[in-house]
Formats: sequence, structure tokens, C-alpha cells
Amino acid sequence: MTSWRTLSLPLMAFVPLAASIHAETPDVSNRGSLACPAVQDAAGHAEPGEVVRELYRLVSGPPGKGKDWARLRDLHALGAIITVPQHVGDRVDATTYNVEGFAALNDKLFGQRGFYEVELRQETQKFGHVAHVWSAYASSEHPGGRPYAYGINSFQLLNDGKRWCVVSATWDGDASRHVAIRDWARLPAAPVH
Repeated sequence: MTSWRTLSLPLMAFVPLAASIHAETPDVSNRGSLACPAVQDAAGHAEPGEVVRELYRLVSGPPGKGKDWARLRDLHALGAIITVPQHVGDRVDATTYNVEGFAALNDKLFGQRGFYEVELRQETQKFGHVAHVWSAYASSEHPGGRPYAYGINSFQLLNDGKRWCVVSATWDGDASRHVAIRDWARLPAAPVH
């Protein structure tokens, strides 16, 4: 059996290395700046669930119609990340975007075809200045259309003392593979095509 003393030597050897790495790493934080951007119209920012519902409205729309990406920026913290997963066989590849990159991706994928995402169920947990929102969704090409995909969005939000904004977001859109998604969101057994 390995004792704590046996493990402490490698850990103690790591401390100077970690300190030297920290000393050489430039400070790229936004220390002292507000987390959420200042906005004129704070409507839709009162509670985390309202922020999430506003996000669904912003990413949805008919083909060829521009979306309000300025409003999308307003709902995200400075430096927010959006992680886009993609199932490849049994593996999940993920790409992380800033808000501008996500808006460009949305325009590329859905600019010439309709995309509507509606919330089916939401669960929010708040602790002080942080919140997590689970949100089940259905995606379709027309308002009220038959869904071609279901999934779960995961949003992490921060309240900077003035309002809530999204710090990070990701999702799993493979409801056919994950029974837990279907059960929690009360979804059909498979997407309707």
C-alpha cells in the first residue's frame, strides 16, 4: 500500500515547476472588468431561464433573414465560449467558439435554410452569482414544424451584480443514443423525420 509520505515527494517536486510555469505565463485575464457587457436594454436578463429563452429566439429564423447577433453578444459574458459537439461514431469531437465564431457558424449552416429551435423543458439551479440551466430542445426547419432533432443544452451563467449573462454553453443533440436525454426531456423514442 502506498503511503501519503511516498506520494508527497513527487507532489512537492511539482510545486516549484508549477510556480515557474505560473511566473512565465502572461496574465490574459480580464481582471477588474465587468463580466457581462453593458447594454441599454436589459430586457430578457432578469433571470437565467429568461436569458436562455431569448437565446432560442435569437438563433431561430427563416432562410435568408439575418439574425440579431448584436443581441446575442449582449447575452454573453465577455470571453464566453460555446462548445459545439459532433458525434463521430462512438467518439465526440468538439470545437470551441467565441460568440462571433458561433454566429458565423450559424450563418454558414442555417443562413439559407430555416432553423427553429424551441425549448421543451427547463431546469435551473442558482447558487449566489452562478446558475446552471438544463434545457431540452427540438429543432425544425419551420415554425411549429416536425422536429428533425432533439437534445439537451447546458448553459452556465454568471450574475455580475447587475444582470445575468451566459459564460459558456454546450449541448448533446443525440437524443436517439442517450436514453437519459429522452427520459429527462420526455421526448419520443427517436427524432421524427
